[in-house]
Amino acid sequence: MEYRILDDYRLFSKMAGFSFSVTARNQKIYEERHQEIFHEKREFLGAFDNKDLAAGLILYPYMMNFRNNLVKTFGVGDVCSRADKRGKGEVRYLLNESVKLMYSRSVGLSILYPFNYDFYRGSGWEVFTNSSMYVLSPSQIKTVPETANIKAVDMEFPDKQGIEYHNRKVSEKYNHVIRSENDWKDQLRMFSDNEIKRGVVQFYKDSQVCGMIKYVYSYIPKEDSTVFTVRTFFYDDFETKNSMFLFIKKLSAQISSVNLLAPNDFILFAHLSNSPVAIKKGNHCMIRIIDLNALNGIFFDSCDADISVELTDSVIKENNGSFRFVVDNKKLRISKTEDPVISTDIGTFSSILSGYVGIKDMIDCSKIKIIGKYDGTDFKKECTFITELF
Repeated sequence: MEYRILDDYRLFSKMAGFSFSVTARNQKIYEERHQEIFHEKREFLGAFDNKDLAAGLILYPYMMNFRNNLVKTFGVGDVCSRADKRGKGEVRYLLNESVKLMYSRSVGLSILYPFNYDFYRGSGWEVFTNSSMYVLSPSQIKTVPETANIKAVDMEFPDKQGIEYHNRKVSEKYNHVIRSENDWKDQLRMFSDNEIKRGVVQFYKDSQVCGMIKYVYSYIPKEDSTVFTVRTFFYDDFETKNSMFLFIKKLSAQISSVNLLAPNDFILFAHLSNSPVAIKKGNHCMIRIIDLNALNGIFFDSCDADISVELTDSVIKENNGSFRFVVDNKKLRISKTEDPVISTDIGTFSSILSGYVGIKDMIDCSKIKIIGKYDGTDFKKECTFITELF
């Protein structure tokens, strides 16, 4: 078995289409998406068995906010395999080889959306987000009277000021990623023939962008309904937030429902006249530390702490061993040590460092073993949240 970076996307696209059950009517759109992603220089990796393409994935390079630091991160998407090659370890092999490739490029982190938690845990990833998708009726959105200060502009593609605004907001909180023009093309590219439009609404105050919505407007044939899905909802202040909800409310004569993806600390109730039609928990994304050295010296908003950890990583030998993690004056320092007090795997500790869970949580879940004089040291948790699809 061997892997290589593909110089053609077409066999990959057919394999992925089968793996993700893409219907005949959507296969052309699906292949065109892969064609455009390929020409935008995303890397398509393939595992080969006797010269046959057996499994594949796509690497998406990002700069992601990780505890208020922009860290070089690779998204892993479109993980797929041939139907007649399954059960032979090709996908596992390719995932592990992709991790080694990322490490060789000094990548700090990797993220992916799992089809099965335990499968990806086997290569070092662990869950680090659990967001909410709120299903709303436009008529239940409650707003204060509109002001003349905010202007909304519906756009096919964000302008330069909009791209800069998005990337500035990324650095403030959560786990958003910096978007280049290619990233925006990918986010606004049609994915199925049920989609009516993808677009961006930029909100302006005094000629400056102060808010942004990225949306997908779709028709659901089975329900004969239209859905307005919002995955990016950035705003500077309450006045802007109110104007954004007002923009959505004005679509009530046209759209059946609104899907709003939001972090768990998002205050929504104040903008509704009644409870949401439904709340769908999920949007689980998994994270993996690729190179511990990339996190050494980052800003780390937590109380001072000092703990030594024995880490196991089945793929990257450099991540194996005992490491001392010291938080001093909101800086994280990582060094080798000989006296670990707890033991865990690289995936579990990736989720802990992200802020999604704490050390004590994982001890209670038997994901961490106490092997020394553990004194209760823990890190501050954070609200993790990512909107990027890849």
